[in-house]
Amino acid sequence: MTPPRIPSPAAPAPVVYDRRAWERQLLAASGVNHDMRIVGLVLAHLADDAGELPAAGPHSNGQLARLCRLQEQRIREAVNSLQDKRFLTRPVLQEWTKDVRQNYQVRPVTLTMPLARRSEPAHTSAVPA
Repeated sequence: MTPPRIPSPAAPAPVVYDRRAWERQLLAASGVNHDMRIVGLVLAHLADDAGELPAAGPHSNGQLARLCRLQEQRIREAVNSLQDKRFLTRPVLQEWTKDVRQNYQVRPVTLTMPLARRSEPAHTSAVPA
């Protein structure tokens, strides 16, 4: 006699990009300066329904500088900071193929929801002696 099958738990639903929720989180986040906010809002405007901007899309530093009316250096700093704060992901520059870089294609960007950070230490099951 075979034991009854126990159903496995359902896989978690994938996080669906929601532009409105992403923008709210960007505007409410601490440590996000003016440049990061304006660049983030422009990227959200340019992104498709999945929160993606394809390679060679309209999000080059020059194009963002014109749209945001900021210097290209400030655009680079803002995009890097948004990536550090996990508001977006891009392929690693060193892994971006040389032939693509020679054609000056812009790396694709995916807007992501940063994970909430714990304000308290993680609970451990170990009891101190």
